[in-house]
Amino acid sequence: MVLHKIENGKLIEYTETPVSKEVEIHDFIETYPEILGKNIFIVGREVRTVDGNFIDLLGLNHNGDTIIIEIKKDQTPRKVIAQILEYAEWVSNSIGLDELNKIAKISHLGDFSSLWKKYESKYDKTPEFNEHQRLFIVAEKIDSITEKLARYLRKNGIDIFCMELKFHEKDGHRFCKSEMIVGKEKAIVPDYSDNQDVDYNWNYYSERRGWSDESISEMKKFVADVLKFAENESWDLDIKFNQRYCAIQTKNKYNICSLRERNGLVRIELPTFNDENESPGTTIDWKWSESQYCWQGNFSSAEIPTAENIQNILRKSYSSRK
Repeated sequence: MVLHKIENGKLIEYTETPVSKEVEIHDFIETYPEILGKNIFIVGREVRTVDGNFIDLLGLNHNGDTIIIEIKKDQTPRKVIAQILEYAEWVSNSIGLDELNKIAKISHLGDFSSLWKKYESKYDKTPEFNEHQRLFIVAEKIDSITEKLARYLRKNGIDIFCMELKFHEKDGHRFCKSEMIVGKEKAIVPDYSDNQDVDYNWNYYSERRGWSDESISEMKKFVADVLKFAENESWDLDIKFNQRYCAIQTKNKYNICSLRERNGLVRIELPTFNDENESPGTTIDWKWSESQYCWQGNFSSAEIPTAENIQNILRKSYSSRK
């Protein structure tokens, strides 16, 4: 393709100049991520996955969606679809906010101490991170097979895009031309957040969130144990379900603790323990979450604590929230 510029009544030709190395496209998108869409910023480059592969660029948008970017020089090979889907599966199931925060801290947070702080400053909100993944394949040329497969995936709920990115030059002046080959049409991505008919319960987490039966079974036991303990203490507690987690709440709707599944483990979050210097103080391996500003633990079925194990934590949480 040839681009022309009209200057002083003359037609000046800018010819296409393919990049010499793939890294040039990496550098360009890392510097100008908005070419992919508004409110996108990069948090990591060459992010290593559990299989030893590397995601070219990893980003986020204002909604907390993860942006997975795979870059190819010249024409895309057919295997790029399988590759980016593998990355999306890994990011979806293995990357939490703490992991995203650690990745971003390496070189992409600037003056902000955490992703949490960046979102508060830039967007005045702190979303649920990594609830959805958006996939971008960027190349100088998108081959027909990649385009067909991407269109099929997009029609079936995968938020995937294919973009051609080409550079043109004349006398040291460089232009960039981008064209979204796949992505102009809307992806049919299920979103239950605004559906008032959704009944949030244990079945919802199993059927729509994909939590394992084992994790849900352990959560049920933990909740029942805590509610029994609360009854003995004459506390008025209840369980509350929402789209992303279940919580044990006071009558004033303050969370004593919340539960969700992460990477096949049961995660218990303690929102009342929101001081990094004040550990819950038991023999259980609680960890400070810099992004969530609370202490939390990830437990296998054999490790999940009982109410008796954490009775002091429960008493302090209840007294601060009742």
